[in-house]
Amino acid sequence: FLLLVVFVCTYIPFVYSNNYYVTSINDSGLNSLRAAIDSANTNTGTDSIILLLTVNDTIHLRSSLPTITEAVIISGQPCQNPTISGDTLTYRKGAFNASNIGSPITLNYLNVFNCAPNGGALGGSAVWGDTVILNHCFFYGNQTYTPHYGSGIGGAVYAGTIWANDCSFSNNRCTSHPLSDAHAGAAIGARTMYLNRCVFCDN
Repeated sequence: FLLLVVFVCTYIPFVYSNNYYVTSINDSGLNSLRAAIDSANTNTGTDSIILLLTVNDTIHLRSSLPTITEAVIISGQPCQNPTISGDTLTYRKGAFNASNIGSPITLNYLNVFNCAPNGGALGGSAVWGDTVILNHCFFYGNQTYTPHYGSGIGGAVYAGTIWANDCSFSNNRCTSHPLSDAHAGAAIGARTMYLNRCVFCDN
């Protein structure tokens, strides 16, 4: 008898994830957060953006950060929590906008302050995504304002699903035109949310 053994090989591409490091507090340019997001968007797979900054460092945004198109983890250093400040400038969407990728974005050990998009049917002035995971983050002074008849939902964070662990939300707000069909969630708005050891104050 002749035994014929046939091996069927299937090529499965390996997706490499990259680490990108932020060492500059400048709004743009080499080693900035904006440049790191641009680089992560070009690589398939979940990348990590690591802010090698301290609690005394603040990145002052002059416009919304680049739209996030790939799953990404953006992390400060434990117990450092550098600040991303929107400086209450007017954006069309949240500072971190991942509203169209269907993949999770994660923020760890970050402060996100004073983000204020302005327009119709908006939510999540600090973070807007499909699935948002937050660990040890502080959201302060963020606000969503809808001057027309659209909905305003989630003053700081708006997502389909939010997972938040050890986060604080203070002084965030959500307001809409008086005739708007909805305005809800001074701090966060989501269809589903899982909150663990979170603090809400003066929203």
